[in-house]
Amino acid sequence: MIDVTVNFFYMAVEKHCRPDGLEEAPMIKLLVFNKRKEGVSREEFRRYYESTHAPLAEGHYPMVLRYRRNYLDYDRSLLTGRNCAEYVPETDFDSIAEVFFEDWESFEAFRDKSADPELRAQIKADEENFLDVSAIRRYIVEVDGDSPWS
Repeated sequence: MIDVTVNFFYMAVEKHCRPDGLEEAPMIKLLVFNKRKEGVSREEFRRYYESTHAPLAEGHYPMVLRYRRNYLDYDRSLLTGRNCAEYVPETDFDSIAEVFFEDWESFEAFRDKSADPELRAQIKADEENFLDVSAIRRYIVEVDGDSPWS
């Protein structure tokens, strides 16, 4: 059986500054939308992700340029006018991870490493501790427009 979580990627290129602050150059950016496992509080989710899962992933993927986790702020999201009228306490995701790669070769190395059966089993077992693995969504995005507001 093919593990579709390893092979399900939409590919595009980010065309703006690299996260390490070097010159502008094309790079790859993977977004991962994660939903916490039922019964796991928001605080437990974040604590586990930061103290256990992120270090596990970082230790296996040296080809990743940057791995940033973003957590939904449910209370402050109410302050965004559009969400006030339609506020729903639960969403389809609790965090968005951004994974940056220098180039396609780095992404391919990441994808190849992710396909290793032993590593995939280790990562998947860890994901099952705190994530609803059926809800994980991964997309490579193209960023267009990066304008400072004055």
